Order: sequence, then C-alpha cells, then structure tokens
Amino acid sequence: MQNEIYQNTSNNTCWLNQLKGKEVTEWSNFWYDHANEKVNERILLVDDSIARQIRRSLSETLERPCDLFASSAALRDAMYWDQWECFFKNGLYKYDVIFVWIGNHSRISEDGQSFFTDYDYSRFRKDFTFLLCQCMLRSSKVFVLSTLHMYKTRKYNPYIERVRRKLCIKPKEILIDIENRIVEGKNFIMREIASEKGVCFYDIDKQLMNSKFWHTDFIHYIPESNKFVCELLRGLLQ
Repeated sequence: MQNEIYQNTSNNTCWLNQLKGKEVTEWSNFWYDHANEKVNERILLVDDSIARQIRRSLSETLERPCDLFASSAALRDAMYWDQWECFFKNGLYKYDVIFVWIGNHSRISEDGQSFFTDYDYSRFRKDFTFLLCQCMLRSSKVFVLSTLHMYKTRKYNPYIERVRRKLCIKPKEILIDIENRIVEGKNFIMREIASEKGVCFYDIDKQLMNSKFWHTDFIHYIPESNKFVCELLRGLLQ
C-alpha cells in the first residue's frame, strides 16, 4: 500500500499521495520548444490546458521558445511535485520569463467530500507560496496570472457556432456561482502572495471577461482569443 503522505523537507510540507480529492482523470503535459537549441531567452508557462492552448501562439508572438509545464493535479498532491521534479530533472533549459497561470483545477476539498473549505484555502496559500518561490528560483521575471471564471456550458450547434464566429457575435454566458467563489478565493490568495513576494499579479481573467471572445466549453475560450491573450502577455514584458 502506498504511503498517503510525502514529506517535503525543503519547506516542511506534506504532499498528499491518496485517491481522495483527485479528479476523475489526471494528466500532465511537458513541452520543450526548440529543444535542440541553446537559447538565452526562453519562456515557461506553468499551467494546465488553458496555457497549452496559447503556447504556440505565444512563442510566435514573442519570437522565442515557449516551454510548458501543465498538470491537472492539485498543488497539495504529490503527483504534481513528482511531475515538477521530472520536468526540471534534465537541467538543460533556463528561463528568462515564467508565467504562472494555475488554479483552474482542484476545487474539491482534500477529503473529496465537498468544494473547498477554509482548511483547503489555507493549504492552497501554503502550497502556492512554495510554487511561486520555486519559480522565482528559476527566473528573475515571474508573473502570476489570475484564474479564469467558469461558465455554464452552452448547448453546442456546429452550424450556429460557425456563423457566430464568422460574424463575431458573442452569446450570452452564465457564470457558475458556487465554483466561481472558489476561483475568486484563489485569486485573492494569489494576489496577496504575489504582492508579498514582489511579483506582478495580472488579472487576465478580467481582460478576457470584458473582451469580445466567448467560450467553447465551461472555461476555454475560442481559438480566436489566443492572439489577444498573447498580446496582453507581451505588454507585461515591455
């Protein structure tokens, strides 16, 4: 039987190794762009499928390699940090800029019985602080991006969607109240920690919510939004 706790001696934190609190499907995705080249200005996205959607566009916009560390695992989960260690194990790639865009996964309590509790927010604060410090050790330019609000999934009609995207007609979208309280709680914590560490917190969620773009599901925006997001990130570097 696997131990349910991994001890992390670097910050006296116990990472959980258990079935409770996991998603139905957990996954990870590593991307090393221009992996056979030595590049002085390399970007890292620390995120999930949100950043995976824009990775290529960001590389093209900034004209430099853009790597990706993406995981569905919660920060409290030993699975996340096993993947993190694996990603950096080769030691070949150094990062000029790191964008941290996490929080879209893991809204379930540690015991898997409810949404986030006060304890889970407290745990997230500690784990996110550790993640941010790890990123700051790897780059002098770290940016924290806000977690995205979630919307009720609309009934999808391929024909209507094609017309909508051609004419750029944004549909009415409805927020999910309960889960968005968790999103806002996480954003509050990440903003506070970024401020404490002297790191820029950028509310990219607000920019997208006020944009002309809409969602393909409950959280991912249409592909036409990729360029818009990349230009916002380029603006942070200027």
